[in-house]
Amino acid sequence: MPSDTPDIDAAAPPLLEEESKVMAKNQVTIPMAVARRLGIRPGDRIVWVMRPGDRGEVRMRRIRTDYTGALAGVYGAAEDAGEYVRQEQKAWND
Repeated sequence: MPSDTPDIDAAAPPLLEEESKVMAKNQVTIPMAVARRLGIRPGDRIVWVMRPGDRGEVRMRRIRTDYTGALAGVYGAAEDAGEYVRQEQKAWND
């Protein structure tokens, strides 16, 4: 019997495992595939995270500096959000 439950893993990007070499001064080049997936560009800042007790696994994430579009779609289409803002501004003046 087919399930109506969506396959959560189907929407997730496939596992990506890339290798880097640690250079002098502990410098690491982020592999292109990783940089593309995370949207990392020259000048971006990243955070390296190690949980207590972790041995050999480090997580990395980009520090978001621009929140433009971060909530896109939360309030519906852009036109709907614009109309909502206009109505709110009108209410302030009433």
